[in-house]
Parts: sequence; C-alpha cells; structure tokens
Amino acid sequence: MTQLRTLLDSAYHTAKQGYYKDALDEFRLILNHDPGQQDALYGAAACAFRLGQNILAEELVSRLLKRSPRHEQALALRERIAASGFSDAEEK
Repeated sequence: MTQLRTLLDSAYHTAKQGYYKDALDEFRLILNHDPGQQDALYGAAACAFRLGQNILAEELVSRLLKRSPRHEQALALRERIAASGFSDAEEK
C-alpha cells in the first residue's frame, strides 16, 4: 500500500467515525502535497459540507469536477450543496 493510499484511508476512516473537522485537516494535508488528488478533493468537500462549510465544499467540488466532469459522487454532492444553500453555518 502506498503512503498516499494510507493517508487517504486514514482520512476516510476519521470521517466515517464522524470526526469531520479532523478528517478535513487530513484531506488538506494530502491536497497540500497533491492539489489535484481526486479522492482527497471529494473527501474534503464532503467533510466541509458535513461541517456546514458550503462555500468551501462547493469550491472543492468545482475543482474536482474541472478534473473529472463526470465524477458521479461529486455531481451528487454538488446537488446536495445547492439544495442546502451556499451560506456557511457556524462550524460545529
């Protein structure tokens, strides 16, 4: 298993446990080294959305869709973000 895969697995595991802020930090660490990493972009966007940071979530989804316009999960997340509105809630 590559180091990147290990980091991604850790970030997704953290998110699945409900620690979205910690997971978002892990995804950001990956994106600092590889800004186009699609799994990290999606994971970060999903965490930002769960935290009510819709503007950040939309930015991340947009970056992902520029690289992969047919990314089904990203398209679905974009719809969920739009349905909830773009105003950021206070971070939980």
